[in-house]
Amino acid sequence: MIVWADRWQASGCVDVCLSKLAEVLEAPDVDAALRTIPEAVQRAAGFSSIQPTCEKWLVEQFGDVFAIITGAELLQSFCALSFSVLLWWAVLDGLVVHTENDVAVLLALWHDGEVGKQCSEEEVAQLGQLLRVGHLTTIFRRVMLPQLAWFHGHVAEMNTFAVLWDHYGVNSPELSARIGIEFPAAWSASARNGVLPPDASNRGTIVMQVPEAELSQMLQKDTAGEYNEFVYSASYWYGYFWLTKITLKDGLFGGFVYCAPHGPVPAAACVKYTSAMNGESCGPTFIGNRGAGWGKANIFLDIADPITSLEQLQPRISDGCLEARFELKDIN
Repeated sequence: MIVWADRWQASGCVDVCLSKLAEVLEAPDVDAALRTIPEAVQRAAGFSSIQPTCEKWLVEQFGDVFAIITGAELLQSFCALSFSVLLWWAVLDGLVVHTENDVAVLLALWHDGEVGKQCSEEEVAQLGQLLRVGHLTTIFRRVMLPQLAWFHGHVAEMNTFAVLWDHYGVNSPELSARIGIEFPAAWSASARNGVLPPDASNRGTIVMQVPEAELSQMLQKDTAGEYNEFVYSASYWYGYFWLTKITLKDGLFGGFVYCAPHGPVPAAACVKYTSAMNGESCGPTFIGNRGAGWGKANIFLDIADPITSLEQLQPRISDGCLEARFELKDIN
């Protein structure tokens, strides 16, 4: 009925249908409803009657931003959201984030998807007004955000906002008036207040597993005097994508961490973090975008070097794989 009422441009009928839908719509049915209801109807005044149910579904389905970025099926479903529904999502206080960096990255992934690519510049600009810029980490705000295509239209005024925010910590109306710029209210809004899941403390740990067959090849190459490495697939944490790798040279296993590009999200021009490798903590580190990473040339201090056989590595091998842990924290 709603679809036909929209086709006939019968606004009164549309509002009646939406009112009745609000009485029966439940969260599990929201996805099907949003895919059926025309976008023009989603912008109608009467649509506000079902908005609470839709927002509840959005929080339940797409509230954990880290889980969406790192989950292929969830990310695919999120990128299929229409622009009007995405606007609702972007204003939700109840989103679960480790930092607002997560929201900026997920919006970049959505914008790079099939639906996002169809948006006009004006629509994308609306998204930029809803990001809580004040709650991005400092380096991400200054260096990464201007490189994200979906935010390009706001870079100049964001740079001015960042100066005021970093010095005063508030979006002062008096300061804004003095410089003649009125910043979007969301830029200085409160942080999202969704509750992190119990396993959230483990999300910054990358567990790298190297199969025994790969280890054997590395040992053979090292015996022949060849430098070799095993690169682990990209992981996401705190607004950045990371590559980790294990190297073997002269009987020493090294472990290294790199910032890496991923789709529309570039490698960091600069990022600061602390880390631990196999439980050994390391101090603050800066890395840049010239392929530079950080690591150690010997990560198995408890094994006598040089390491030339699998037997020496057996205490570190479990279920046929050598395991190395990279813990990333205090990221900016």
